Amino acid sequence: MLHQIAGVEAWEGAASLVIAVLLGYVAVILGRDTKELLIGESADPVVRATAFATISSHPEITGVKEILTMQLGPASVLVAARVQFEDDLNAKRVQLVCTDIEAEIRERRSLRLAGPWHAPVPQGLSSGIR
Repeated sequence: MLHQIAGVEAWEGAASLVIAVLLGYVAVILGRDTKELLIGESADPVVRATAFATISSHPEITGVKEILTMQLGPASVLVAARVQFEDDLNAKRVQLVCTDIEAEIRERRSLRLAGPWHAPVPQGLSSGIR
């Protein structure tokens, strides 16, 4: 269309190159800003420390073997922990302890939790942090 108005066919090629450069620039900026989310970067150490302190503060937990975190979104974190419970706890009590820990962590931080007792809900499907 530009070549019809200006009479020079090079304008359409130049406009295409400008659009390509602009799209490339936007892609680089978006990629840089969301790189951590794309590669599954671990959460902030403060979040990890908060989760560890909350989990280990329960008397039914005798040890925290491993704690893993992953940043899922700007305000969404996945926390998975391998813990050792007291030997005399039954399954019902283990479930209650896990539920209490989850509630406490949610009060301290907005974390998305996952564990053997429930699966994570993809972001955008629930109105609250899960």
